[in-house]
Amino acid sequence: MKYGVLLCLTFCYYYSLSQSVNFAENEALLNVTVTDFNNNPRKGDIILFEGMNNQLVFTGVSDINGKFSLIVPKGDTYHIKYREYTNNEDYAQIEIPESAGRTVSQITIKLELPKTYVLNNVFFDTGKATLKSESNRALNDFYEVLFYKETLVIEIAGHTDNIGGEELNLQLSEDRANAVRNYLIRKGIDGNRLIAKGYGFSRPVADNETEEGRAQNRRTEIKIISE
Repeated sequence: MKYGVLLCLTFCYYYSLSQSVNFAENEALLNVTVTDFNNNPRKGDIILFEGMNNQLVFTGVSDINGKFSLIVPKGDTYHIKYREYTNNEDYAQIEIPESAGRTVSQITIKLELPKTYVLNNVFFDTGKATLKSESNRALNDFYEVLFYKETLVIEIAGHTDNIGGEELNLQLSEDRANAVRNYLIRKGIDGNRLIAKGYGFSRPVADNETEEGRAQNRRTEIKIISE
């Protein structure tokens, strides 16, 4: 994945802000801008600020201008994380020190989504296209990304190992891709944004001669068609 974080921090007192902003002197206002590497605003990105000491998590979603604001307690260091489909990637951290007066931080985050991604922690019954309940958390996180990224169109690709016949595995991989698609549709995602396709064992990423390799080949991949 191509990603990066650029932190542009400034501190000032409350009187320089709009009077509509209301927060306490022991808090800081974070004005966050999310862009790609060409400085174009990114809409629908989920950004988390996790306090190392207070253990609190503050979440923002970028708007059409790539912006959102959060109010967080001072006197802590915050991990900045980005929701990458089903994982929260730790990209940087920022310290918000104790200081007199009301404080504002201006933060710019630059990143890009990968174009192809393995949807981790999605599990099926052996030889079947039945999703196990252990898959729900990963699929719900993925749904959240699709919910905020309203124009994202993806291909859900099913892949298998080489145990069994070619036609059987091709059908199994397609059925598994459709199981993921149907789960997301039931959650409310427009089916026109979700293309399900099975590839059987035609695109291995590891050696099918070992159990470890076969486990890697049994996977569900996401491919970005358009944003």
